[in-house]
Amino acid sequence: MCVSIARLYKPRRYLEVFELTSQCGLLTTTETLNLKSVNAELKDRISNAAFWPLHVHLTLTGVVNMRHVLPIFMKKRLHMTFREITDEDLQQLAPFPVHTLDLCNCDDVTDAGVAHLSSLPLHKLILSEDITNAGLTHLSSLPLDTLNMSYCYGITDAGVAHLSSLPLHTLDMSHCDRITDAGVAHLSSLPLHTLYMTHCHRITDAGVAHLSSLPLHTL
Repeated sequence: MCVSIARLYKPRRYLEVFELTSQCGLLTTTETLNLKSVNAELKDRISNAAFWPLHVHLTLTGVVNMRHVLPIFMKKRLHMTFREITDEDLQQLAPFPVHTLDLCNCDDVTDAGVAHLSSLPLHKLILSEDITNAGLTHLSSLPLDTLNMSYCYGITDAGVAHLSSLPLHTLDMSHCDRITDAGVAHLSSLPLHTLYMTHCHRITDAGVAHLSSLPLHTL
């Protein structure tokens, strides 16, 4: 199931197009609802959909009042991709079962916004490039198994230390060029099988040696 909400136009607090696509076997159906706001009609049309699997994929562009839409998916695993949202908007996610969150192109999300994620059942997280060490402090209690913090130039060895208690099996820290051998040492106790360190120019053979006991398949 894939649900996408198209790019917003003024007033930004309202949806203009909601596209619902469901697939069951070889049958795929798509319906586009042209609405000026999130209202009861939208909720009814979605909640009466014939086929809702366990995993629901949402792509939200712009500032959306999510509390009108997300309760419909309360018993699902939400995989969410955002565009053009802020720290304040992330507060609305707190009650919901968000399993995957992609903030890659959310330039207005800062470390303060990451703090709103600390209560989510997140297993996969893709961070925006403005996140720094301060943002990583809010991840330590999450059940994350996959983290992409590539191009987060503000992350240093001190930030990597906050990852040492996570159940990570996949970590992408490509282009985090302030991380050194000391930072890699913090990864030595993780159950990593995939690690990307492309363009981490301060990591040497001495740093890679800290990974020798890990069950790595991809490095």
